[in-house]
Amino acid sequence: MHLTTEAGESVQTVLLEEDSLGLLPPVVLPEPLAEDEDSGDDPLRTYLREIHEVNLLTAADERMLACRMEEMICLDQIRVDLGEGTSNIDVAVRLWERTCEQRAILDILAELEAKEDLASLLTSRSARARLDFVPDPDVSEALITRPEHGLSQAHVVRFSVDTRVLFTDDGVLRSNDLHTLLEGRTRAALPIPEDVREQLSRAGAEERLDDYFLDLHDRGARAERRLIESNLRLVVSVAKKYLGRGLALLDLIQEGNLGLMRAVEKFDHRRGFKFSTYATWWIRQAVGRAVADQARTIRVPVHMTEVINRLANVSRDLVQELGREPSPSEIALAMGLVTESYEADLAIKMAALHEDPVLRRKAIVRSGELYETWQWEHPMRDELERAAARVLQARRAARHPVSLAAPIGDEQDGQLGDLIEDPEAVSPVDEAALAMLKDTVHTVLGSLSQRESRIIALRFGLDDGRQRTLEEVGREFGVTRERIRQIEAKALRKLRHPTRSRKLRDYLR
Repeated sequence: MHLTTEAGESVQTVLLEEDSLGLLPPVVLPEPLAEDEDSGDDPLRTYLREIHEVNLLTAADERMLACRMEEMICLDQIRVDLGEGTSNIDVAVRLWERTCEQRAILDILAELEAKEDLASLLTSRSARARLDFVPDPDVSEALITRPEHGLSQAHVVRFSVDTRVLFTDDGVLRSNDLHTLLEGRTRAALPIPEDVREQLSRAGAEERLDDYFLDLHDRGARAERRLIESNLRLVVSVAKKYLGRGLALLDLIQEGNLGLMRAVEKFDHRRGFKFSTYATWWIRQAVGRAVADQARTIRVPVHMTEVINRLANVSRDLVQELGREPSPSEIALAMGLVTESYEADLAIKMAALHEDPVLRRKAIVRSGELYETWQWEHPMRDELERAAARVLQARRAARHPVSLAAPIGDEQDGQLGDLIEDPEAVSPVDEAALAMLKDTVHTVLGSLSQRESRIIALRFGLDDGRQRTLEEVGREFGVTRERIRQIEAKALRKLRHPTRSRKLRDYLR
């Protein structure tokens, strides 16, 4: 079967014109320029220089690449459905079955008047645009004028993606294969899959199909890569708008590239849009979600991020309108957080009877009655305080926590935690005084006998802070409790002597 485009070009010629798109040869990057040699270690600059070397695509190029990807996806899906160990002839027969079974053409038929026949469909400009190409006139004539074939309108589904894979000059079924299958058919059906299998087996098509399917998949993979590489600059332009929100530019670009890959998977070239228009939405979604999920030390849910953004916008508008900082209750009303029934009561009380809720809320806020909620009676005050609490919660969530390990100083040789006061830490003055007191106590105890000094230290916990009982000290020295009490009393009398107590008196004031 010979197929032509609307411009009269051979479909096969158009399909194989890949050199102009750079599909066959890999992208060869030039050597770094002399002025860029000193920045060779900068991954961002290297990346930007590399993507700048990739040429942009025209709308026609994008459609052609999308067709390549469709063919690859079609083939992969059939192999998945059939399972492992499937022969190439089985894949070809399944392609024929899908062409006969699918009903993708019926939505086009529904757009035609009931009186219009298949000839109207095949000559319809909108139908041809959605069928990807114009069928060969001889084939159209056979489908329209030979009623003995019994080809119903539903059989025109062969002009779908499956048909592009089936009927090309180097494809599964060549033109002469199709005419052989159609020759002599008088039943009201297309050739059955068994006939297709027999025809391919007799022709020894297994090896030819293997080469064709490998080439088809390779062309689809190259087309997908080419479509991605040609739009990497679009990702950078979108990612730059999200700088300053907690993620580095390279991280933003990486997330945007994931969105670009998702856009390539979902792109439908038949809708008539340029790929860049379609991909921008996916890139923004990917980058925006990454900022919401990863930019903060403590993750804020996406729905709360939306509330925070609304809070910032509403607060900014109210500051401009009121000339002052709005109260939480005023912000809550402007954001629509007040229950509808209470909002209606406020509107009646303040004669703010606007149909538009935005204008109604602005009129209520301008009255100034919501600046202080304490003046309102229950339950209105409870409702306003509840709505204001949601605003305060969003404000708390909007705060950016800072790590105590964050570097500070011009040399970044310190950490923020070094500047945080420890309320339980002893001040340097008290610590110095305590050290001097310990030295003085040890000096005074040194004037006693070794036994007396040890007993005083154990009884008052001067060494480890734990005070011992008379019985514990007695067991350590091997004497009775009474004897330890006598030695302790004698030692304390010595310590009260002015020659010793004078040294400790200053610490008792």
